[in-house]
Amino acid sequence: MKKLNYLLGLMLITGMIFTSCSKDDDEPLPPGIHFKGEAGYTSADVTINENNTIKVGIVALSNSTSGQNITSFKLTLTSNNIPDVLVDSAVNTATYDADYLITFPDEGEYRLSAKVTDKDGQSAEVAFNVTVNGVAGIIEYTDKILGSYDSNTGSSFASFDGTVYSLADAKVNSEKVDFLYFYGGTNHATLAAPDDDVAATVFTGVDGLDTWTTKNNTRFAHSTLTGSQFNDITTKSQLITIAQVANPTATRLNSLQVGNVLAFLTAGGDYGLLRVDAIVEGADGTITISVKTPE
Repeated sequence: MKKLNYLLGLMLITGMIFTSCSKDDDEPLPPGIHFKGEAGYTSADVTINENNTIKVGIVALSNSTSGQNITSFKLTLTSNNIPDVLVDSAVNTATYDADYLITFPDEGEYRLSAKVTDKDGQSAEVAFNVTVNGVAGIIEYTDKILGSYDSNTGSSFASFDGTVYSLADAKVNSEKVDFLYFYGGTNHATLAAPDDDVAATVFTGVDGLDTWTTKNNTRFAHSTLTGSQFNDITTKSQLITIAQVANPTATRLNSLQVGNVLAFLTAGGDYGLLRVDAIVEGADGTITISVKTPE
């Protein structure tokens, strides 16, 4: 069995209010606990792809009748009936409030549970299931040529299937287009997302970006890989790790050079890598790229 190599990030612990309460004569009652359900948090059964991350928030309160402080908190991830304790904290507080980031690098079925125990030994627990889908290997597209805005070669690229679209065809298939190429007097060789503000001033007219139904928010970053190291990326996990480290956040990258290796993140949440193989300068010039994406 493959052991889970989780990545856990403790983001925030707030509201730790230390109090002292006398024990009630009534029968001991359990504390309260729930997952945060606000936007951005996962609080119920969910299905994700491997290497994706979820944000979990926990709020626990001492029982209002017993008033006994919470003395322990435990966060456990169970797979194949084998528990993996992510957090095991001793506390002494009336309120426990914490956020965690958990990354799932391996496919499988998991159950995430959060449990608190108070001074009376009373406990409460909440849990949900996480289904992690595997993503197969990688797909590579080579010798993909994109033209600048005055070129007869299409400028728009869909990483899903490696299609290069003319502007008119890209408009009709806008939901598939991840980025466009243009060569500018200031920006020179540039790759940009469909939602980039500068790209909108370059690709205008009846089929211009302002007329597209969907303008995907692809994001870019320069990778530390050399052109030759790009060839060594042969697995999905390698690709995703390199792209995540690069942290794509830019709507466009300017002044590209032959040999540059870029990381990108699509609007659908898929990471990719591309290498610049050739550049023909000018408004009617082209760029040749190789692209690797998860299968």
